[in-house]
Amino acid sequence: MTLTLAEADRIVGGALAKAREIHADISVAVCDRWGRLVALNRMDGAYETVNEGSIGKAIVAAGTGLPSGEVQGIVNHAPVGQVVAEGAPALRVRGGLPIIRDGVIEGGCGVNGAPSREQDEECARAGIASLAAAAAATHRSAGERSQGRTATREAPLVADEDIRSALDQHWTASDANDFETEHRIYRDDAILEYPQSGERIRGRANIQTTRALQPSNKRFKIRRIIGSGNLWITEYILYYDRRPSYTVSIMEFVGGKVARETQYFADPFEASAWRARWVESIEG
Repeated sequence: MTLTLAEADRIVGGALAKAREIHADISVAVCDRWGRLVALNRMDGAYETVNEGSIGKAIVAAGTGLPSGEVQGIVNHAPVGQVVAEGAPALRVRGGLPIIRDGVIEGGCGVNGAPSREQDEECARAGIASLAAAAAATHRSAGERSQGRTATREAPLVADEDIRSALDQHWTASDANDFETEHRIYRDDAILEYPQSGERIRGRANIQTTRALQPSNKRFKIRRIIGSGNLWITEYILYYDRRPSYTVSIMEFVGGKVARETQYFADPFEASAWRARWVESIEG
């Protein structure tokens, strides 16, 4: 099976999401099993020559089936020998990982520009993991269709940057009690679940109605948003009449819209005095 452009873009998106999480400006390269470049992305703020490193790591990982930092000797053999002979870089330091599917090497992902090479590799691993997660979600949907359940038609891939922008708009609108804008992110048949109360709400209209009728004054403070592909997690503090509730929202996307959201809530608790010398205070 040949690595497609859509799959390479998903890997890049997963790596970039991880880089944003750790506050790194990186370059991500994805090449096929012959070392030919499929996708390349350099973040704003990354230094000018960063691309050569990410490409070189991806080629080494694709050509050897090993993490680029574990390779010794000259990488000039098949299948990447031709591109190396043509002058492509081959960088044997950490940050490159092979893309392996069903036991077959299909390419390599290389990352360069993070503060450490360990973090380069961490971003590459997150990118490849996002492809695996997408494949698992597709497999799960196929299983649901085979069992006669309602399934959504194959949805187009949506860039992580577009989903992140929609999430930013969603949470800003939530904080402003702008219910129309807040709920544009949901599909018409979206499902919202509160496992702690055992409640499930079906349909965007019902979700919006229950939130609009909630009597407390609500404010939202976002702590972080992480995710890639069709799975995104937001950690935030929800204030009900100024009382904080530490909350996690797990959103599953289909075609750029939320198909399912699960929310968990927790009350604050007093810090234990006995461990004070080992901890530091987190600003609320």
